[in-house]
Amino acid sequence: MIGGLFIYNHKGEVLISRVYRDDIGRNAVDAFRVNVIHARQQVRSPVTNIARTSFFHVKRSNIWLAAVTKQNVNAAMVFEFLYKMCDVMAASCPVAVSLPPHPPFSTGPSAPPPPHISVASLLL
Repeated sequence: MIGGLFIYNHKGEVLISRVYRDDIGRNAVDAFRVNVIHARQQVRSPVTNIARTSFFHVKRSNIWLAAVTKQNVNAAMVFEFLYKMCDVMAASCPVAVSLPPHPPFSTGPSAPPPPHISVASLLL
């Protein structure tokens, strides 16, 4: 279960934030901005751990989507949620945000489709 969802622009300014649990504070927003968005070296991993807090992040165009948690969560579900958010953003404002399609999780044409993941299951 994620503790918060943050959407940043390319400058590191928070565009949208939603904290679902009390264990995620405003300092998490600043820690991600300093350690990932404004890092001197390019961040290679989509998961970053800062001060016992895990940040699952996706960058599309000039937008960063970050899911934050202090618990042990299913990473595949979190990334599926983030990519679905990208799809919703691209569908709702295709001119303002041009998001390329996300890469598939499975390779090969015979892979079964991913199971339906509800947003409520991530937030519980």
